[in-house]
Amino acid sequence: SMWQLFTIPFSHYCEKARGALDYSRRPYQERGYLPGLHLTATALRGRGKTVPMLKAGAEHLTDSSDILQFVDRERNVDVPSLFGRDEATRSEVIRLEDWLDESLGPSTRLLAYHYLLDSIETLVQVAGQGYGPLGRLGLGMTMRSLRGGIRKGYHITPDRAAQGMERIGKVFAETDARLSASPFLIGNSFTAADLTLAALSGPVLMWPESIHRFDRRIVSHDPIEGLPDAFKTIVQSLRKTPTGQHAQRLYRDWRRASS
Repeated sequence: SMWQLFTIPFSHYCEKARGALDYSRRPYQERGYLPGLHLTATALRGRGKTVPMLKAGAEHLTDSSDILQFVDRERNVDVPSLFGRDEATRSEVIRLEDWLDESLGPSTRLLAYHYLLDSIETLVQVAGQGYGPLGRLGLGMTMRSLRGGIRKGYHITPDRAAQGMERIGKVFAETDARLSASPFLIGNSFTAADLTLAALSGPVLMWPESIHRFDRRIVSHDPIEGLPDAFKTIVQSLRKTPTGQHAQRLYRDWRRASS
């Protein structure tokens, strides 16, 4: 039976899983939910509270790293592995992927929410692309009612946002250094480390190509235009870094070719 990926369409960890599936060329169907409602979808299947969740035959996977490794094992025969060709590369890819999951992912989400929860309209313009017109309407209502809960749940305060910004700066400094030495994060080929970097930096780079649209078309206008000034300045400066440029190239060259 067809694989199913349960997502909150705009979640950057869901984009990581979606990216791996597209790359692997295994057909799958995405089931996108509104935040909060995804809980009923995953709970009905007896599977905890998190998305992405991949249902592939008897397999139910809910960790984005587990999904990547599973999808890589099941990939189409003519698709190169996301984990390189040898054991040394594989362990380096996994190490970098874990590091990005823990140090980059939470910080970019925190920062985007910090600046956008005050302006639900702007948030829906960006995050709502993953839904049709009705879903977009629902997203606005949902985010208004969840706003307080999100702030509490992710401990979003100006102080923590400043710390998040600092952490993103540190990660980008390290990935910038790697990219000055080679075309990809690890040597000369695209790996799960690059995929993870591209997906998890999405909330603070907002390249139009990286915004997931429900109909798979590329977003035609640059979402940066509608951002609050303070956030816009941050996004602009991060885009100019080698890491920001690398993420855009990955979306333009690799991501579109595989989706």
